[in-house]
Order: sequence, then C-alpha cells, then structure tokens
Amino acid sequence: MRVKLRQVGNSVGLTIPASELRALEAEVGDEVELEIIRVINRPRSGWDDPGRWQGAGEAPLLLDEQPATRFDEAEWQW
Repeated sequence: MRVKLRQVGNSVGLTIPASELRALEAEVGDEVELEIIRVINRPRSGWDDPGRWQGAGEAPLLLDEQPATRFDEAEWQW
C-alpha cells in the first residue's frame, strides 16, 4: 500500500484507508506497527536519463531505411 505524507499542524501524518483498517480489525486509537520499505520522492525521476535504458544511445531503427530483401523483391505482392 502506498500513502502520501501530509502536513498535520507542526507534524507529519499519513492516511490509512478504512478498508485496510477493517481488514486488520483496527480502530481509531489503536496502535499500529509500520515498516517503511522505501521513500518514493519522485516516482518517475530519471526516466529521461538515456543511460538507464538499454540501447538508448543507439540510433533508432527505421524500417524505411532498410535495404529490400529477396522476399521484398521476389515474393511480396502489393
């Protein structure tokens, strides 16, 4: 489950969906134990970095620039 941290006065809080609380049979005032796995600052940060993508530094393969094959010349019918 992902939740956003929110400003609550001088503190920071998070909202747990009611469906999750019902599944755990938790009520307002109960103590819960949380485990933070990681913080997602900007989910898509770095997507524009070509170094992260395999083959990103290569020129695109455009089919119009490919030489015709024997199949193209002999067997293909328009």
